[in-house]
Amino acid sequence: MKAEVARCMDLAFENSDEGIMALIWGMKNRPERSDVLSNSKLPLLLIGGEKDNYIPMEVFKKLVVLAPHATVLRLQHSGHMEFLEEAEIAAEALRGFAIKCGPGSVDGVGQL
Repeated sequence: MKAEVARCMDLAFENSDEGIMALIWGMKNRPERSDVLSNSKLPLLLIGGEKDNYIPMEVFKKLVVLAPHATVLRLQHSGHMEFLEEAEIAAEALRGFAIKCGPGSVDGVGQL
């Protein structure tokens, strides 16, 4: 995993300081969209890492409450990069969700 994290860091360092600042400003000032989670009729998969320092579990739990129709996966040993930190579990969850939501799916709702 160290190689994957190093690659992500290299990609981040390829961005200019201005670009990073614009990204952060955009995230900070974007409009509130919780209604999208609450009112969506589309299948939704929420994946959160128990050790995430950017989106703490308290915030993740609020997202889950906003989207009771969502399929939820909480990864116990992951931070913000759960797709790298618990790659096999995350990949299997995505695979299962895609199959569940594929042709013939009723609602795509559940727990992983």
